[in-house]
Amino acid sequence: MVTETLTLEDRSALEVGGRSLPVADFAELIGAVAPPLGERPPALVIALGARRAVVTCDALLGEEEVVVKPLGPLLASVELFDVFSGGEGKNFGAEKKSLAYALTYRDKTRTLTNDEITVVHAKVRERLQRELGVELRE
Repeated sequence: MVTETLTLEDRSALEVGGRSLPVADFAELIGAVAPPLGERPPALVIALGARRAVVTCDALLGEEEVVVKPLGPLLASVELFDVFSGGEGKNFGAEKKSLAYALTYRDKTRTLTNDEITVVHAKVRERLQRELGVELRE
């Protein structure tokens, strides 16, 4: 539970469960263009081991606890490059968003073949569907 809003070293922070956590705008973190957030935007607590931080966003579509696991040593980066909201089109539910990501695969010691990338990419897609219930477009 959030008990207080404060500032740490000129950065916003929230007191959550007795701990002061830094706050960052999710759009800024991923390099997305987004309108300014209101005074009290929705917030997500992000945890990595014992580390905690808070990211703010424009809207929450639901409430779930998500565990992110490594997708393998060949997935070098994931970059969000497009967001499409359901309210903008007829073929989408009003509460849905389409997120488009660029995935970069790399091995530090050699060039990957197309067949190797295809196998790894299929595993990534399968895990997104199975573990997160993501609806994927072809």
